[in-house]
Amino acid sequence: MVRSIGLVSSTLLLALVAVANAGEAGRLYAQAQGYSDGIRQWFRDQRVPGKTVSCCSEADGEETSEDIRGDDYWIRNAKFPEWTKVPKEAVITEQVNDLGRPVVWWGLGEEGQFIIRCFSPGAKS
Repeated sequence: MVRSIGLVSSTLLLALVAVANAGEAGRLYAQAQGYSDGIRQWFRDQRVPGKTVSCCSEADGEETSEDIRGDDYWIRNAKFPEWTKVPKEAVITEQVNDLGRPVVWWGLGEEGQFIIRCFSPGAKS
């Protein structure tokens, strides 16, 4: 019994370390990109359109190429190497893009594929 409690405690400790490291990784990524504190905060303030859930942070938001085709946005970057249509429900329209360049926040779908969680159009949009 004591051994299983130790295993649970070890697993919990590892999970906490991983979460702490993810936050630190995001901060270091943002610094490497040269983002100011204000821009880093802008990344963190973005919400999934129509919800109170965060798009995540500067660790998950990446600058991307954008193309506007009719009423739709399309993106392309390392995670989405082919032009990919942005779901309308992922487009952030409530807030100004302080970065001025298009940004996509991605996640992993049920089958492990990259999905678009949020998209903030560039300044030209």
